[in-house]
Amino acid sequence: MMHNLSDFLSWAKGQKIAVVGAGISNRPLIKLLLDAGLEVKIFDKATEESLAPWRTELASQGLQAAWSLGQGYLGQLHGFDLIFRTPIVRPDLPELVAERKRGAVITSEMEVFLKLCPAEVIGITGSDGKTTTSTLTALALQTAGYKTWLGGNIGSPLLSSLPQMRAQDKVVVELSSFQLMSMATSPETAVMTNLSPNHLDVHKDFTEYGEAKAQIFEHQSLSDRLVLKGSDPHLQAFALRAKGEVIWTETRPFGDQKLFGLSDNLLYYQESPQSLPQTLITRQDLCLSGRFNALNVLSALAATDHLVGPDQKAQVLQALADFTGVEHRLQQIRTLDGVRYYDSSIDSSPARTVASLSAFKEAGVPLYLIAGGKDKNLDYSELGQVILASCRGVYLCGQNADLIAQAVRQAQDRQAGDSEQLTVSILSSYADCLKLARQEAPAGSAVLLSPAGTSFDRFKNFEERGQVFQELVKALS
Repeated sequence: MMHNLSDFLSWAKGQKIAVVGAGISNRPLIKLLLDAGLEVKIFDKATEESLAPWRTELASQGLQAAWSLGQGYLGQLHGFDLIFRTPIVRPDLPELVAERKRGAVITSEMEVFLKLCPAEVIGITGSDGKTTTSTLTALALQTAGYKTWLGGNIGSPLLSSLPQMRAQDKVVVELSSFQLMSMATSPETAVMTNLSPNHLDVHKDFTEYGEAKAQIFEHQSLSDRLVLKGSDPHLQAFALRAKGEVIWTETRPFGDQKLFGLSDNLLYYQESPQSLPQTLITRQDLCLSGRFNALNVLSALAATDHLVGPDQKAQVLQALADFTGVEHRLQQIRTLDGVRYYDSSIDSSPARTVASLSAFKEAGVPLYLIAGGKDKNLDYSELGQVILASCRGVYLCGQNADLIAQAVRQAQDRQAGDSEQLTVSILSSYADCLKLARQEAPAGSAVLLSPAGTSFDRFKNFEERGQVFQELVKALS
C-alpha cells in the first residue's frame, strides 16, 4: 500500500517507466522521477532540436534519460511497467492500448497526485469558468485560514509538492477533460461549472467529452460532495449518478438538496426548499462583472461551505467580492479617449465568447469585438446571434474567422432589420483589427478581445496571445 510520495518512488524503483509527453506540464514529473534515480524513457513528437535546451538543462544537473522523439515516436513504446500519459495524448492510442493489455499501468501526474495527497482536495472542471472558480475557491480557503495549494490545469503541477503538504491543508485543482479522460480517482469535493461542446477536435464527440468530465465525481464515495449548476440539463443528468451529497448552484431543478442560488441580482443560500433563503451578497457588490462570474462565486461558496465556519463567512464573502479577476479573463487593460479595452484571450470557444459578450450586454455597454483563432470543430450559430445582439463592430482574423463571419451573416439573414447596425471585417492580424476598432469605437464604448478559438493558429498559448494584444493596446496613442 502506497501512502505518500516516498512510498510511490520506492515502489517505482526497478520499474521500467515511460513518460509520454515532454511538454511543460510533464517536466516537473520527469525531473522528480530522474532525481529519484528511476529508469525513465521520454516519448515526444517534438524534434531533438526543439527539445535540445531542456535536455541540456537536465544533463547539467546530472540527470539522464532515454529518449524517443519525432515522427513515429511511439514506435518504441513497448515493454514498460509504468506509463505516464500527458493529458493531450488520448488513452486509446493503439500503442497505449497494447501496453495496457500487456500489463502496463497507465496513469498521469494528476492521478498519482490525487491518490497520494494527504490533504482534502477540491477538484473543479467545466467547459467555462474553471480557472476563475478555482482561483475564487482557493481565495475562500485562504481567507478562512487554511494553508491552500492551487494547481492542476492552472499554475504548477503539484506532485513534487506532496512532501510539503499536511493533512490539515486544502488543495484546489483545476481539471481539464484531457486530464480526467482516463482518471480512476475523484477528489472529495467535485465542482462542475457547466457543460457545453468543447475540444471536439480531440474528443470523438460531445458524449465522450461529457463522460470525460464526469470522471471528476464518478469515483467518489458516499461521504463526498458534488457541486452542479442546476440550470444545465447535462449536469442535472449527472446528479442522478452521484454517490455523495449533491449541492446545486443558481437553481434547484429537483430534490431537496442545498442551493447556492441566484435570483435577479441576489446571491443567496437555501438549506432546503422548505427553508427561508439567506442573502449572501448582491451582484453590485462583486468586482467581477457578468452573470457567469456571479455563478463562479456561487460555485466557490458551495465548494467550501463545509470548511468555512459561521464566524469566517463575512470575511470570505468580502474577499470574493473584492476579487477583480484572473489575467486574460475580461481583464481591463486601459481606457483611451473614453474607450475601455479588454483582454479575454482565455475565451477559446464560442460558448466562452458568448458569456463574455453577455456581460457587456447586461451592462448596456456598446461593444466592438476582436475575435478569431483556431477552430475546435464547434458550432458558431449561437455566437452569431449573440454578436448581432451585442456588438456594434466585429473584427476577425485567424483560422476560424470565416466561420464566425458566416454565423453572423446567418443571424443577420434571420433578423434583416438589425443588419445595418453591425459591420464585420476580416483582417490579417490582431494589430489590423485593433487599428480599425480604434478608429470606429466612440467614447463610452468598449473594445474586447474574445477569440472564440484556441491560440494555436498563431501563438503557443492563450497567455502569449493575450500578452501580444495587451502590448498592442498599450502602444496605442
